[in-house]
Formats: sequence, C-alpha cells, structure tokens
Amino acid sequence: MKIVKNNLYHLLQLCQFSDSAIPIGSFAFSNGLESAIQLNVVTDEASLKHFILVALKQSAYLDGVYVNHAYRQAKRADLDGLLALDKSYNSKRVGKELQLMSSRIGNKLASLFLHMHDSMLLRDYLALAKKQGVAVSHPIVHGIIFNELALSEQEAFAIYQYGSASMILSAAVRLMRIDHYQTQRVLFEVNQTVDGYYDKVKFMDITETHSFAPVFDCLISHHVDAHVRMFMN
Repeated sequence: MKIVKNNLYHLLQLCQFSDSAIPIGSFAFSNGLESAIQLNVVTDEASLKHFILVALKQSAYLDGVYVNHAYRQAKRADLDGLLALDKSYNSKRVGKELQLMSSRIGNKLASLFLHMHDSMLLRDYLALAKKQGVAVSHPIVHGIIFNELALSEQEAFAIYQYGSASMILSAAVRLMRIDHYQTQRVLFEVNQTVDGYYDKVKFMDITETHSFAPVFDCLISHHVDAHVRMFMN
C-alpha cells in the first residue's frame, strides 16, 4: 500500500501512533516509576511531574537522538547504518530491564506496523538484525516507521517523547493515589518541553549522546531485585 500524505490522513497517523492504547506492550513497563514510588522518591503529583521531566530529558539526549538518526538512515535506505545505530544504542542503555523494554516494544511496534503496511525496508532490516544477532530497539524502529509514513523527523521525535511520558503516567494511575485529571494535567505541562529538546538535539551526533541521571539509574537497578513488582521495569 502506497502512503499518500494529506492533512487529515497525516493527522490521523499521528493520533494512531501517539495513542496510549496502541498494542506494543508499553503498559507492562513503568520506566522506573515503580521503584521511585516504593522508595518515596515519587509521592504526589509534583514529584511525579519532576520524575517525568527527568525521564524526558534523559530520553531526548539519548533515545531522541537515535530516533533522528534512524529517520535519516531510513530515508537513505541504509541498512548497515541502521544496524550500527542499534548496536550503539544497545551499548548505551543502562540496565538489562531497560534494554528488555526497548527491545520488546521495538519488536512489537515493528510487527504491528508490518500488519498494517508492507514495508520492505523494515522487513529487510529485521532480517539483517536477526542474521547478525542484534537486538532491535524501539528508537530505531520508531525512526524507520515514521520515515516510511512520510511523517517528519520532528514529528517522530515528538511522538516518541509523548509516548515516554504517557507510559509513565499510565503506570502512575495503577501505582499511586492519583487520578486521570491530575495525570492529564501533568502530561499537558511536560509536553511543553518537546520543542526545546528537539532544537537542542537535532544537530547532535551519536557520539554526543548521554543519559546521565544517577538517581534514575539507581531506581532502575533497584527494581531488578525488588520483592514486589507489578511492572517489568
């Protein structure tokens, strides 16, 4: 099926891929929030918002840069370049649980998209990654798909950031005393950071990526050995 770009269809594509109900398994992950609540790092709406802002900053300077570069490599149909991005990203993602999250969501997203649209590029990339034993990751698959849909790089970055915040807030409703009014208010506020982050990272090289957030990384590590767990990370 050929992708035809027009304003209304374009809008609906963005809605579909930003929908928190999209079946890619993100509901099974809290991105560290479960441990943050257990250790009283997150206790209310204000601390939840701060936690998400840290997560989005980390995502922008690592995942977001990889999304941008994957989008550009996909535009050139550079399979080797995409594979190199996945290898690089996997080496920088701290913690087995975060690596598992990225791989599982990436694979689910790829499978879902291939049931919707026959992308030769994505099929060839998945086959090459499997042949070389490289775990595909969410940012790389996301960048490929948005290029295939003829959406923009900026939109790919924005929807990835939106998904990161939405995933944490979905977990928050199940983990703490907070209602949907509060979570939607938080989402509305943190979404205001996306333009600034894109402007800061759009020219960044892969060698410049970073994700330094020691408390966040400690929470991820804590979750591995936690006795009570609802989420996979």
